[in-house]
Amino acid sequence: MHQYYCNDCLKCSDQEKCVGKNRVRVITDYGDVLTKQMALKMESTNGKLEFAKRKEAVEWPFGNIKQNLKYIEFITRGIVQINTEKNLINTVHNIKRIHNEIHKQINTNNISNT
Repeated sequence: MHQYYCNDCLKCSDQEKCVGKNRVRVITDYGDVLTKQMALKMESTNGKLEFAKRKEAVEWPFGNIKQNLKYIEFITRGIVQINTEKNLINTVHNIKRIHNEIHKQINTNNISNT
Protein backbone atom coordinates (compact mmCIF):
# COMPACT_ATOMS: atom_id res chain seq x y z
CA MET A 1 0.00 0.00 0.00
CA HIS A 2 1.32 3.43 -0.92
CA GLN A 3 0.39 6.85 0.43
CA TYR A 4 0.92 9.85 -1.79
CA TYR A 5 0.98 13.38 -0.37
CA CYS A 6 0.48 16.30 -2.67
CA ASN A 7 0.24 20.00 -1.89
CA ASP A 8 -1.20 20.70 -5.32
CA CYS A 9 -4.40 18.89 -4.32
CA LEU A 10 -5.27 21.76 -1.98
CA LYS A 11 -5.41 24.14 -4.95
CA CYS A 12 -7.28 21.74 -7.25
CA SER A 13 -10.99 22.25 -7.91
CA ASP A 14 -11.48 18.47 -8.14
CA GLN A 15 -9.93 17.71 -4.74
CA GLU A 16 -13.25 16.68 -3.14
CA LYS A 17 -13.94 14.16 -5.92
CA CYS A 18 -10.41 12.76 -5.96
CA VAL A 19 -9.15 12.59 -2.37
CA GLY A 20 -12.04 13.80 -0.25
CA LYS A 21 -11.36 16.24 2.57
CA ASN A 22 -7.96 14.75 3.40
CA ARG A 23 -4.67 15.54 1.71
CA VAL A 24 -3.87 11.83 1.62
CA ARG A 25 -4.87 9.51 -1.15
CA VAL A 26 -4.23 5.81 -0.55
CA ILE A 27 -3.53 3.84 -3.70
CA THR A 28 -3.36 0.09 -3.30
CA ASP A 29 -1.35 -1.89 -5.82
CA TYR A 30 -1.19 -5.63 -5.32
CA GLY A 31 0.41 -6.40 -8.68
CA ASP A 32 -0.73 -8.56 -11.52
CA VAL A 33 -1.54 -12.26 -11.58
CA LEU A 34 2.05 -13.37 -12.23
CA THR A 35 3.34 -11.29 -9.31
CA LYS A 36 0.78 -12.88 -7.00
CA GLN A 37 1.65 -16.37 -8.24
CA MET A 38 5.36 -15.77 -7.67
CA ALA A 39 4.72 -14.41 -4.17
CA LEU A 40 2.74 -17.54 -3.28
CA LYS A 41 5.45 -19.75 -4.76
CA MET A 42 8.18 -17.97 -2.79
CA GLU A 43 6.23 -18.36 0.46
CA SER A 44 6.00 -22.14 0.05
CA THR A 45 8.62 -24.45 1.57
CA ASN A 46 9.77 -25.60 -1.87
CA GLY A 47 10.01 -21.98 -3.07
CA LYS A 48 12.17 -21.04 -0.10
CA LEU A 49 14.53 -23.94 -0.82
CA GLU A 50 14.80 -22.94 -4.49
CA PHE A 51 15.49 -19.32 -3.55
CA ALA A 52 18.19 -20.42 -1.10
CA LYS A 53 19.94 -22.32 -3.93
CA ARG A 54 19.70 -19.26 -6.16
CA LYS A 55 21.27 -17.04 -3.51
CA GLU A 56 24.26 -19.36 -3.29
CA ALA A 57 24.73 -19.92 -7.01
CA VAL A 58 23.77 -16.65 -8.65
CA GLU A 59 23.80 -13.75 -6.24
CA TRP A 60 27.26 -14.35 -4.77
CA PRO A 61 29.12 -13.30 -7.96
CA PHE A 62 27.10 -10.09 -8.23
CA GLY A 63 27.80 -9.22 -4.61
CA ASN A 64 31.49 -10.00 -5.03
CA ILE A 65 31.75 -7.88 -8.17
CA LYS A 66 29.96 -4.93 -6.59
CA GLN A 67 31.44 -5.01 -3.07
CA ASN A 68 34.91 -6.52 -3.38
CA LEU A 69 35.81 -5.41 -6.89
CA LYS A 70 34.06 -2.04 -6.37
CA TYR A 71 32.41 -2.31 -9.78
CA ILE A 72 28.96 -0.72 -9.62
CA GLU A 73 28.33 0.85 -13.03
CA PHE A 74 29.25 0.44 -16.65
CA ILE A 75 31.73 2.90 -18.13
CA THR A 76 30.83 2.32 -21.78
CA ARG A 77 27.56 2.92 -23.63
CA GLY A 78 25.81 0.75 -26.20
CA ILE A 79 24.75 -2.89 -26.06
CA VAL A 80 27.87 -4.33 -27.71
CA GLN A 81 30.26 -2.32 -25.54
CA ILE A 82 28.33 -3.08 -22.35
CA ASN A 83 28.28 -6.80 -23.15
CA THR A 84 32.05 -6.68 -23.73
CA GLU A 85 32.58 -4.80 -20.47
CA LYS A 86 30.32 -7.24 -18.60
CA ASN A 87 32.24 -10.20 -20.04
CA LEU A 88 35.55 -8.64 -18.98
CA ILE A 89 34.44 -8.04 -15.39
CA ASN A 90 33.00 -11.57 -15.21
CA THR A 91 36.33 -12.90 -16.50
CA VAL A 92 38.17 -10.94 -13.80
CA HIS A 93 35.84 -12.44 -11.19
CA ASN A 94 36.47 -15.97 -12.50
CA ILE A 95 40.26 -15.49 -12.70
CA LYS A 96 40.31 -14.27 -9.10
CA ARG A 97 38.28 -17.32 -8.05
CA ILE A 98 40.68 -19.65 -9.86
CA HIS A 99 43.69 -17.87 -8.34
CA ASN A 100 42.24 -18.12 -4.83
CA GLU A 101 41.41 -21.80 -5.30
CA ILE A 102 44.93 -22.60 -6.53
CA HIS A 103 46.43 -20.60 -3.67
CA LYS A 104 44.23 -22.47 -1.18
CA GLN A 105 45.32 -25.86 -2.60
CA ILE A 106 49.00 -24.88 -2.50
CA ASN A 107 48.68 -23.83 1.14
CA THR A 108 46.83 -27.03 2.00
CA ASN A 109 49.56 -29.13 0.34
CA ASN A 110 52.33 -27.19 2.12
CA ILE A 111 50.66 -27.70 5.49
CA SER A 112 50.14 -31.43 4.92
CA ASN A 113 53.75 -31.92 3.68
CA THR A 114 55.33 -30.40 6.79
